[in-house]
Amino acid sequence: MIFDKTYNVGANNSLRVKLLYQADDVLDMDVISSGNLEFGYEDEDELTFYPNTMSLEFDDFEKKNYLILKHAFGLTGSNNYENNHSGEIYFNQNLVFSGYIDKKTLTYDDNTRRIFFELVDYSVLLRQKPVPTSPQDWAGGITDIIEIYKQVYPNLDRTNVTQDISEYTSNTFNGVYFRHNWQFRGNGSIGVPEFDVSWSAPEGWKHVHIYREKIYENSDVFSDVIKNYAREFGMSIGSGGINKLYVTKRFINSANFPVVLLQDVKSYRREVWLNNIIGVRNIPKNNPEPPTNIVVEGLYPTLNNQGDPVNKDDILDMQTILTRQQALNNEGAPNIRVSQGAYTQTVLNGIIDPDLVPLAYMPIERIITRHYYLARRKPRDKYEIELNGINYRMNEYYKLELPDELPVITRPIQISIDLIRQKTEMQALEAAII
Repeated sequence: MIFDKTYNVGANNSLRVKLLYQADDVLDMDVISSGNLEFGYEDEDELTFYPNTMSLEFDDFEKKNYLILKHAFGLTGSNNYENNHSGEIYFNQNLVFSGYIDKKTLTYDDNTRRIFFELVDYSVLLRQKPVPTSPQDWAGGITDIIEIYKQVYPNLDRTNVTQDISEYTSNTFNGVYFRHNWQFRGNGSIGVPEFDVSWSAPEGWKHVHIYREKIYENSDVFSDVIKNYAREFGMSIGSGGINKLYVTKRFINSANFPVVLLQDVKSYRREVWLNNIIGVRNIPKNNPEPPTNIVVEGLYPTLNNQGDPVNKDDILDMQTILTRQQALNNEGAPNIRVSQGAYTQTVLNGIIDPDLVPLAYMPIERIITRHYYLARRKPRDKYEIELNGINYRMNEYYKLELPDELPVITRPIQISIDLIRQKTEMQALEAAII
């Protein structure tokens, strides 16, 4: 059966709800009381994988609709969600969400005579898809990220990659917003020139290739692969809606990346969320025992940088996957290479992050370790902000200007958009701007 109804919300807005469910009985839900579209991450610092959700609440005076949906869920298995219990949400005739009904969220409240359930973005299925045991060599990188999402968004345009935020946010956009600026040095060899490839170039993403075996070896399912890419390359990765993917740089210099002023702030509260640390130790996973490739930024007061720290609250221990080369002690074949015309070169001298000072080529494990250290040298606040309007996105950095204080640049960690009331609740973390 199909439930398809359009509601007038506010003065000039419409909200259309279309549900597909496997049952013979007809849903009759006259009034929507709320409908929040939520984006976010599973945690507040690592920016790990999290599917978007759409919450819906309907009047159900006779408990009829609850029982119909419960019965429909009992007739469907755990697969083929699109054909068994799915939904689409349109706001002013524009498709803003597509996903499946999460059975576990169906709730009936007898006091209010309402039912509640959530639609979950199809990207959640990446948590269930196992990675191949022998991934294709040199197929990693931005292209790999796009192909992973095409498993759940089959109509995603893999060729449409833009750096234009206005193009990305248009209602008709299908593709990827990619904004990063690392510069990769291709080492010269006999008869082949040395050259650089930058991700800031319009098609630079096509010319940086990753030997992805190590990433896949440390991933059970494809959502793990997305998490690993995000950490290894200092990225934020997520879906901005159906057939809309963003891959953006996480650690930025606001002089080089756009920052949007937060306007229409109704209220806010803040609290210290991340304590400051004095140092970071990174022992990459491809290490012998005892490890020989240890990267330290800041202070790490312990014997030979290999034992437990003096105070674990003052430091951050981490493990990246990729290093300059694949073998132990940074020997063997490289993990990254670049192409230019007919030439292909390995990346051995390192990578330049134009936002780090002083400019220098560094191995990838050093860049990420330094970024984490710079990001945590000072305590970071979390802001809970209530805003008028709904035009806020996870891929942006936002500047918050408070009375009698210096401006604060934040990055969203959760956004909840109330389409009916035209307001937004945002949780944002004080960003470490380089």
